[in-house]
Amino acid sequence: MAFPIGSGSNAAANLIRLTAEVYATRQQYTLSQINSALQLRAVQDTAKANTGPSDMQIRLQERQLKLLGIKNGFADAAELLNKTDTGLKAVESELTIVKTTLSGLGPTSTAQDRADAANTLKEAIDKVNTYVNVAEAGGLNLIGTPTLLEFTTDTLQTTYGLRNEFIKVTGQFNGIDSYLTDGSGNTYVIDRNLQQLVQYSSYPDTATGTTYNLADLVVSNFDEATDQGTLSGPVAFTATVTRGGVGVLDPELYENFATDAAVTRALADVDAALNSIAQAKVTFGDAMMKLKNALGDVQTELDVVDRDIGAEIARNLSEREAEERAAELAYYSTTYSLELSLGSQAAMIDFLQPGEIDRASMGVLGFVKKKKD
Repeated sequence: MAFPIGSGSNAAANLIRLTAEVYATRQQYTLSQINSALQLRAVQDTAKANTGPSDMQIRLQERQLKLLGIKNGFADAAELLNKTDTGLKAVESELTIVKTTLSGLGPTSTAQDRADAANTLKEAIDKVNTYVNVAEAGGLNLIGTPTLLEFTTDTLQTTYGLRNEFIKVTGQFNGIDSYLTDGSGNTYVIDRNLQQLVQYSSYPDTATGTTYNLADLVVSNFDEATDQGTLSGPVAFTATVTRGGVGVLDPELYENFATDAAVTRALADVDAALNSIAQAKVTFGDAMMKLKNALGDVQTELDVVDRDIGAEIARNLSEREAEERAAELAYYSTTYSLELSLGSQAAMIDFLQPGEIDRASMGVLGFVKKKKD
């Protein structure tokens, strides 16, 4: 493509203008490339300011995870002991109701009064066994769900607290259950759902088929010292009672409170059971308080770490905002300088448009152009 240079006094100016335009075009391209590179650098600087937590935050979060691990490591144990305590208090409440009821019986009590007392004990037994059987956490139960004939429960063993201490709590059945054995080695188990006494030659695998309706069962000559008595039903037999849990028996084994002597025997068992519950509350309660206090210590430490993490995040955000602002300012400052440079090139091109040059006058760019007449 040909560019008109002209002739005469304007030829030199046109030539200079053309040369300046070519130079300015190249400069604009170069400056555009520099501007793009600066934009990329600004983005990278900002991204760098936004990446990752600080070393302090990482250390705090590691401490937080460790504390959570300690807490979770014995949280189930603490919950188990708390449920154990709740269950024992409920058992204590039910036995207190039974004691109050039995204490109201006497020589003037009617047959209905005694039958009502027997029903109160039956209901209490169902509730007591429910309370202890649901006192479970982490797959363990310290006071319920026993193995019949052995009446064993679970044992708790765990480390706990910031100092990694060890605790062992041996379970103890605190419900109400029992079984009988006769002189021939047969075992008799009370089925409360069917209201029967069921005979086994080998419990629980071999039932003999002999059963006694509890309503027809009569207990006599019961010796509290040996827990032996005579039971009459289809066939009379002498049996020994093996108690489980807190030691209270079913009302049928107290002759349904038909006599004041039976009531006295039952009251003695209920008092002994209440004493046993009180001791269990102390034993399990001491362990519960140890774990509860340890949980409180761990939680206090966690609260401090959580607070420090929040403060560190806030500090990091402030620093990052400053870094981002500095990156933005550096970019815009450089861009502004480039724009000034591009503006100077444009001014030179405009200056070199056809016209006369006043060589006697020098401007910022080196020349001052006279206006055309």
